[in-house]
This record gives sequence, structure tokens and C-alpha cells, in this order.
Amino acid sequence: MTDAINMIPQLLTALGALAALTSIITELTKNLGFLSRIPTDAQVIVTSLLLAAAAACAWAEATDTACTWYLAAATITLGLLAAFVAMYGWATFFDLLQRFDPARGGDERD
Repeated sequence: MTDAINMIPQLLTALGALAALTSIITELTKNLGFLSRIPTDAQVIVTSLLLAAAAACAWAEATDTACTWYLAAATITLGLLAAFVAMYGWATFFDLLQRFDPARGGDERD
């Protein structure tokens, strides 16, 4: 459990880097070819998931970690969170976290 807690700063750094790269790549490519005909939100989600998969593969290779089902699940989760941050911003992300944290004044029944 302490290993997971110690990884939180690394995960937040990865989330920020993925969100920034997703935003940059989407802005640069959203008006090119067939990408101009699909919704930008769909492009953000696909780009974010592909970047998260690439980052997870690179991390697993660098740390000699086996690719397991929970690494794949964490990769998809991180990719979707990065897409959310890229689309709506950090303020909305932290507001959502606070809403579901009763210790910070949120109420999960809202």
C-alpha cells in the first residue's frame, strides 16, 4: 500500500504530461484531413488513450514490469483522466474530486 501512495506524485506528473501532450497534439492536428470531420472530444479521448498506452509500455519496459491486466486497467483510467483534464481543465478535475470527498466538505449524494 505504501508503494501505491509513494507513486501518487509520479502519477500526477504523468497525468499532467499526458494532458498537456494531448492538448498540444489535438490543437495541431484537429484541422488536418479526416480529423477535421470528427468531433474534437473524440479525438482528444483517442489521442489521450494512445499516449497513455505508449507511456505505460515505456514505463513497463524501463522498470522491467510485466504487462498485467491491472496495468492495462490503470493505463485506460489514466488516459481517460488525462482526456478529462485536457477537455475541461484542472479546476474542474479538482472540483469533481472535492465533490466526492466528504472529508473536504463534499457530499457524494449530490
